[in-house]
Amino acid sequence: MRYLSIFILIFFVNSNVFAATYLLCEGGSKPIQVKLGNKKLYIKYEGDEEFVNYTKYLVSWTNEMIITEKKIKYDKEKFVSKCFFTDAAEWEYRFGKKLKEGVSSYFIKTGCEKKYEDSKINPDIQKIKIDRLIGIIDIENPYPHFESAKYECEVKKKTLF
Repeated sequence: MRYLSIFILIFFVNSNVFAATYLLCEGGSKPIQVKLGNKKLYIKYEGDEEFVNYTKYLVSWTNEMIITEKKIKYDKEKFVSKCFFTDAAEWEYRFGKKLKEGVSSYFIKTGCEKKYEDSKINPDIQKIKIDRLIGIIDIENPYPHFESAKYECEVKKKTLF
């Protein structure tokens, strides 16, 4: 019985040694939370229900830097819609007039559909670099959030949103 109680005590003490570290990061349009622990990485954008596991996308994990790379699979409807409105706004800026239904609209939508098909052949890569020394996260191609950003982080004891 004595050995069993010692084993249970050691087991629970060891599990607390590997407790997760939570980072609250400000920057970009919305804050994000990062959970680090025992070579596992989870990220939660504001408004998301749960943390998303990025562990399988890890490329490097050192005391100074954590790097992930993830191929992006776009949702066709969202991709074409965002592309269309971006290209339509560029059209209006370039030519100084509103985009009309018809030929111009058709060409922009067709071009966006082509860009989507190209993205399946040559997918974009979402890169996340966490500099553990200075507390900066750099996210490139943060689909579905669409804007690359740098975040400044501070350590928190638990999640906040």
